[in-house]
Amino acid sequence: MTDNIDIRSATEKDIPILQKLQADNVPEADGTAWTEYDWLTNIHGGFNFVAESGGRIVGYICGERLLGDGAVLHFLIMEERYRSGKISLALFSHFERLLKDDGVKWYLTYARPRVAAFLEKRGAFVGEEYAEVLKYL
Repeated sequence: MTDNIDIRSATEKDIPILQKLQADNVPEADGTAWTEYDWLTNIHGGFNFVAESGGRIVGYICGERLLGDGAVLHFLIMEERYRSGKISLALFSHFERLLKDDGVKWYLTYARPRVAAFLEKRGAFVGEEYAEVLKYL
C-alpha cells in the first residue's frame, strides 16, 4: 500500500481530483466549499501538496502563509485506507518541512478529533473543544 510514494506540489489539473477526494472523505463537505478562485489562489499561493501511490492521488494537504511568521493548515485529507500509514506521515512531514524552510514558526488548524490526535502525537498543542458561532446581520 505504500509502494511508489510520491509527494509533489498540487497543480490546477489536480483540482477536480482534490474536490472529489474532499467530497468522498469529509462527511460535511461536497468538494464545492471553495470556489474555483479559492482553489486556484491556494494552488498558486499556498503550501499545497498531493500524495500519490502508484500514480494515483490518495491524499492532499493544503495551507497558506499568514502575516508574520504563522500559517494555517486548511486541509489534511487522505483516502480512508491510507490515513494511518506511511503516506499520510510523509505528506504531513513534507508540509511541515517546507513551512519551516519558508520561515514559518507556527501554524493553526481546526481539526476533527482524529486529525487533532495525529497532530498532538507530533508535538502540536490541542485546545479544548469549541463551538463555531455565526450570526447574520
